[in-house]
Amino acid sequence: MNKQKVSLDDIRPVIEEQLHQGKEVTFRIKGNSMFPFLVSDLTDVTLVKPGDKCHKYDVVLFQTKDGKYIMHRIIKATETEYITMGDALKTKEKTTNKQIIGRMNSYTTLDKHVDCDAKLYIRKVKLWVFLRPFRRILLGLMRRINRSKIYE
Repeated sequence: MNKQKVSLDDIRPVIEEQLHQGKEVTFRIKGNSMFPFLVSDLTDVTLVKPGDKCHKYDVVLFQTKDGKYIMHRIIKATETEYITMGDALKTKEKTTNKQIIGRMNSYTTLDKHVDCDAKLYIRKVKLWVFLRPFRRILLGLMRRINRSKIYE
């Protein structure tokens, strides 16, 4: 398969059209903000149309007011907006339904497929969100373990 890098600006109309038709869209992610669940250049995410309302713990792709595309987890949902945060970050962003392009319903990393509705995945996500105060320490340990596996 011939792979080619394209910007989300270039393919956003195609993504939105496919999602609007009820189809899924899959692409490889770039960036480390969703580590340890999503790994840059290794994880393929599958998006679906977000529907009328997203929920806490959903991972959504949205465009900020200044034009950046971000894929983060909803950590709080209100009537008018969502508070999102990357799994490896401390900073929060606000977004609305109008800014959300799609909702992740599954992902695949190194041939391991994960359904976002699976009970085990949901338990892991809730635990990770609960451990937010300790993430810096946990992420440091995870990165050291991953580096040591690379050099084995």
